[in-house]
Amino acid sequence: ASRSSRDDPRRDWYVWADPAPDGSPPNNWLAVFGGPAWEWDEATGQYYLHSFLPSQPDLDWRNPEVRRAMYGAMRFWLDRGADGFRFDVAHYVMKDPGLRDNPPAEAAGDGAFKDLGEYDSMLHVHDKGHPDVHEVFREIRRVVDDGHFFEVHEHWAQNIIVGFARFGGFSVGIVANQRKVVKTKKGEMQFGGVIYSDS
Repeated sequence: ASRSSRDDPRRDWYVWADPAPDGSPPNNWLAVFGGPAWEWDEATGQYYLHSFLPSQPDLDWRNPEVRRAMYGAMRFWLDRGADGFRFDVAHYVMKDPGLRDNPPAEAAGDGAFKDLGEYDSMLHVHDKGHPDVHEVFREIRRVVDDGHFFEVHEHWAQNIIVGFARFGGFSVGIVANQRKVVKTKKGEMQFGGVIYSDS
């Protein structure tokens, strides 16, 4: 529906943007799995954002209707006996509203788990983890706090991996400095971290 027309009621459920003056994507953001994070839609003359694959367009979490729909889906499953949720790359839900370019990285190859090629060539300060993402996390927390449910948020950024788990009213987080990650002779990954709580 969103792709059918600029006037479609759910057009703004996704992140759309006009092209740059030369017709290129709106900014320099890259998709994790390669290439630009923007896909051109010929029918409506705009680009849509996909942080991963073109078949996975990013929802616009700045739209209150999107947030209500997502929290409604959470309650649907909680009401049917789900014990909780895992939120993969949770910090990607909020980007810079001005769609500013990411600055270049001083050194490539600092991806969280493996070399991500061109994606590692920039500091991802505008295409994920915008400060107002914490308000979304607080709203998710309020949904889960309605009962004794479990949530895990997985976040990563250059040099930092963050894990966040919540058990019915008590939060535990683990922050690992990516530069401390090492490979053993058996190929295992080990890292040191700081454990914190937020009850």
